[in-house]
Amino acid sequence: MLCYEMDARRVFTGISKEFGPREPIPRNWTYIEPPETDGYAIFDGVKWFTRDEYPHPPTPMPEPEQRRITVGAFYDRFGDQKWAILSSSNPLVAALIQDVSVRRFIDLDDPQLPGGLDMLVQAGIEVDVEQILTAPVKDRERL
Repeated sequence: MLCYEMDARRVFTGISKEFGPREPIPRNWTYIEPPETDGYAIFDGVKWFTRDEYPHPPTPMPEPEQRRITVGAFYDRFGDQKWAILSSSNPLVAALIQDVSVRRFIDLDDPQLPGGLDMLVQAGIEVDVEQILTAPVKDRERL
């Protein structure tokens, strides 16, 4: 059986080879004949199609920025209210302080964080939740 070789992008290499009836056909070969083309013949697993340009891999998506900051940097984001938070006897504030104190870092994208900050607002501490969560992470705040 006459077969046709494909490269890693499944593009016909121009090489054909006869395989015997009991000889296994490697994965990068097919028995389906590619079309005549001045461009590139590409096999999709069922049929061939043609392109004028060689198919390049898609541009990889950049990894999302890690928005993790140190615990100290998290408290610094409260500005002057940091001291009111750390000295508060309010149970809601104490719960937040205890939760933060056992962490190695604060993930600003953690879905539970807005609820924790809302506890400060409920306790009467004026903080700009949106600013704390969305301000760009500075190099000095990173782990």
